[in-house]
Amino acid sequence: MRPSTFLFPFLLLPLISARPSTRPISIFTTQQKAFDDIPSGKTALSHDDMLEIGRMAIAINSAYCPKDNKLQPHPPNSFINQIRRSKRHHDSSQRPHMEESSIIMSSEDPEYVDNLYIAGNMKWYISHTPSTQTLTLALSSLSSTDDFLELLASSPQNDQSLVPLQNLLFPFDHLSTFPVDEQPMIFHPYVDSIVSHGNSALSSLLDLIENPPLTVSSFHTDVIKEYVTSLAEPVPAVTHAPIKKVEIIGHGLGSVVGLIVSLALKMELELAVGQLSNEIDIKANLLGLPRIGNSHFANLIDNHITRNQPSLQVNRIISYYDTITHLPGRHLGLTHHAKNELWIGPDPRTVYLCTVESKDCSDGVKLSKASLLDHLGPYGGVWIDTHCKME
Repeated sequence: MRPSTFLFPFLLLPLISARPSTRPISIFTTQQKAFDDIPSGKTALSHDDMLEIGRMAIAINSAYCPKDNKLQPHPPNSFINQIRRSKRHHDSSQRPHMEESSIIMSSEDPEYVDNLYIAGNMKWYISHTPSTQTLTLALSSLSSTDDFLELLASSPQNDQSLVPLQNLLFPFDHLSTFPVDEQPMIFHPYVDSIVSHGNSALSSLLDLIENPPLTVSSFHTDVIKEYVTSLAEPVPAVTHAPIKKVEIIGHGLGSVVGLIVSLALKMELELAVGQLSNEIDIKANLLGLPRIGNSHFANLIDNHITRNQPSLQVNRIISYYDTITHLPGRHLGLTHHAKNELWIGPDPRTVYLCTVESKDCSDGVKLSKASLLDHLGPYGGVWIDTHCKME
């Protein structure tokens, strides 16, 4: 059964916030690509942005609970209809990621099933949104938080806790130019997931950018029927529209792989001059992201977050006292990249924006008071459903 959409009542009403008194801002539902002009500190998110975070959680739930839903509308039509009924969404240009999409590729496909034996039961899929020429890669974590904690506590081979990034995905080959003492390194338990699921997802994205999916220019809900009809009739509306945006959404271990894939995709598009279009906006929205690598890795990420085409924006979205985001510990030499942390505080209508690991945001939470339950949300009023119990 498809996970249901649990939206808190406040999401269906205009956003009211006693503190802070400043007007809510919009990050996800405007054309803004960076936080350069947004003040740090306690800042309320707009109603539309909270819905957008909820949409991200729904996308992740569909990764945790894959169905036979190839080519069918996604997210669920009930959520799409709710967005369309909102008075705030009369202009379709203001809801760039809320149009109908269809899942076209996933880790459940036969060519990728071996990854499950190599790197555990994290799952992913790629959907296509024709109206905005967007590919969305959604990645789950492992099936339980306990499994993820066990992975983080696993012993390294050859007592090597940190592994060079350059050995993992093919776009990282040129990272060997870094001095030995400045090599970007990542925590060892992530390696299997990156080289299996990450490589498969990256290759799939590149293939779809080079050969975009067929686009049927209408808004019918029965995508399969419409597509089959278009094959039988010479309808000029069926085209190969180029991909303009890639959105990567991850949770937990899926956020780790999603961040690595977004970096690799940007680097590959920069290098593939004349072969692939590099006029693509890449956005990674990472929910419950743990620490991944050393300070050189964090600097590498920050240096690639840029408006230059192909642009890359990375948003770390943290739910209140989420324990996972504080792991692994800094004593292992690990740190988060600095830019764009969104911390959802005790009032889920309010978010704190920080440009570094700051006591004003999630870094102010003591690990002894952190909660594993908060790793599951709520995100924009939606809980992550790792066990597919929601209808």
